[in-house]
Amino acid sequence: MEMKDRENHSLRDGIIATVVGGLILALLTYLYAPLSKFFQNAYEAIRDYFLASSSVPNSILWLVILLVVAGLAILVWRSRKKRKSLAEPDMMVQQLQQEINRLKAQAKPDLSNLAGLDDNIKIACTYHSGGYERNKTSTLTWREVFSLIAPFLLEHPNDTRMKSSYMPRAIFGDLFSFSINDQDYETIKIHLVALGLITLDYSQTTDGGMALFWSLTPNGQTLLIELRSVKKE
Repeated sequence: MEMKDRENHSLRDGIIATVVGGLILALLTYLYAPLSKFFQNAYEAIRDYFLASSSVPNSILWLVILLVVAGLAILVWRSRKKRKSLAEPDMMVQQLQQEINRLKAQAKPDLSNLAGLDDNIKIACTYHSGGYERNKTSTLTWREVFSLIAPFLLEHPNDTRMKSSYMPRAIFGDLFSFSINDQDYETIKIHLVALGLITLDYSQTTDGGMALFWSLTPNGQTLLIELRSVKKE
């Protein structure tokens, strides 16, 4: 009777060890594929040992199983922790990009009531005539302003030349020692940017310095051709 009980215990222990060991092997193989051969050999050695040693108490068998499961839990925890640490930089990049997009949306100006090409602007300048400084004001549409100054932008002039030469001469003609009003000049510059007709780029000059340069956008080039090309009568 006692021998039969031992055989039953041995068979039960072998079944438990085989089932638990198989599950552990499958999970470890899934998590750590390069170590699958090592785990398989270790599992087979433990299984054969317990199947051959019918005198091993159940308490020892369960202790071994408990230690293996605990080790497995530690490996899984470390694996998840490592994956989480690797994923954190990507999450930080995504959060940073979302914040950049949010700030861009907040900084976008309200152009819903923007003056169009057919709206007027008053432009003032000062010039010298007969030994006196005189003032002159001209009222033009934005279309006219752009039509007058846009051809000069094909040369990509810098901001200084635009203010001191090209724009006053284009709008007011060849007045002696003329100077366009500072605020009117800045308004024209920014409004043409808002209309999407020009771009302003701060870049290096030929002598190594830095300056602000005017350029036409693709929309500006198209409008310039429409305005300044000669049509059939």
